[in-house]
Amino acid sequence: MDLKKIALIATFVVMTVAAAAQALPEQAVRFIETAFPERSVLMVNSKVGYDVVLDDFTKLEFTATGRWIEMDAEDEGNIPDTAVPEEMLKRIRKVFPDNKIKKIEWSRITGGYDVELSGDVELEFDSAYQLTDINK
Repeated sequence: MDLKKIALIATFVVMTVAAAAQALPEQAVRFIETAFPERSVLMVNSKVGYDVVLDDFTKLEFTATGRWIEMDAEDEGNIPDTAVPEEMLKRIRKVFPDNKIKKIEWSRITGGYDVELSGDVELEFDSAYQLTDINK
């Protein structure tokens, strides 16, 4: 494949990713810009809601209206503190100040949250961000 074709394909991929990111609901775009300011959108898949992959391979899932459902940092990555609800973050840092936040999942049924930390620690929070369970 010659360089012109490679450049054309690369341009198409970049334009496709940019267009997909613009197709996200405004609430999802604002969340990504605020919570992950150093990251950019690598891929968006929209079926019922939106599955987003950032350039550090963090996976985000949003509802059709743009509310986040899940954040999952890959491998040695971590969810930045800016992405975590403030009250939840305070409770996590009080008990586990040195652990990285690996995954947060919101339950549509209970409104609560399941959180995975480094060191194989799992936490459960209710909808008011009160810590309800710790599994080590």
